[in-house]
Amino acid sequence: MTMIRNSAIAFTAAIAMTAAASLGAANEAQAGNKGAYIAGGFIAGAIIGNALARPVYAAPAYGVVYAPVRQCWMQKEFVGYNHKGYKVYQNVQVCN
Repeated sequence: MTMIRNSAIAFTAAIAMTAAASLGAANEAQAGNKGAYIAGGFIAGAIIGNALARPVYAAPAYGVVYAPVRQCWMQKEFVGYNHKGYKVYQNVQVCN
């Protein structure tokens, strides 16, 4: 959707710039009016830049969201060695 929108805006901007360039060719009688063309170019650039920079509004999607079921279990975990050199394990609860 965004690709189509950007392509349409770019195509419209290209047509507008071509039209402005063809109208902006000054002959000797209009040689002193270049400031209006420069101002028009800045205004057109601001409008096109603003259209491309704004985020597109997307309506919120309502629906059911299922959270994964949390599963927990008891697991033996190695703690260390006791005074006789035997391994010591402790039961801990592990959840995903």
